[in-house]
Amino acid sequence: MNDFRILVNNDKKYSIQTNDNGIININGEEKAASITKLGEHSVLLKLNEKLYHAVYTKLQNGNYTIHIEGLIYNSTVKTKLQDELAELTAQKSKSVKRVEFKAPMPGLILKIIKKSGDKVTVGAPLLILEAMKMENEMKSTISGTISNVYFKEGDSVEKGSTILTIE
Repeated sequence: MNDFRILVNNDKKYSIQTNDNGIININGEEKAASITKLGEHSVLLKLNEKLYHAVYTKLQNGNYTIHIEGLIYNSTVKTKLQDELAELTAQKSKSVKRVEFKAPMPGLILKIIKKSGDKVTVGAPLLILEAMKMENEMKSTISGTISNVYFKEGDSVEKGSTILTIE
């Protein structure tokens, strides 16, 4: 069985389970279903004896634009596990109020990408730290706003030094 979560137009969320016997479950409701590929980006979808012609474009990160019967749907498709991980990450970043970003190793700050007052999201690049002749891009572990930057470009830092604070 495959288990997906689909967000349509950043509004409606669907839980879909598929299996090999031609039955799918959409938000707890079972439907007879089949998909026939018509072309590279075109399918014929049959749900409970009703036919739909869909043309889709795959974008990045599980995002799709789908055209069905003259309507356009912007959708994000994730597996159940990907969806649960995204929710946990969002909850974690909301629960953390202040994080001191510390140097993971001694090195030289080559570039500070974000400055005090900048908003950042999880995974956003913060700075480039040179250590052992390698450039390391340091990324944010939470979403928030940079409240303080304690060093400037060209400064040397010791392992464990607080470089900046995110709130």
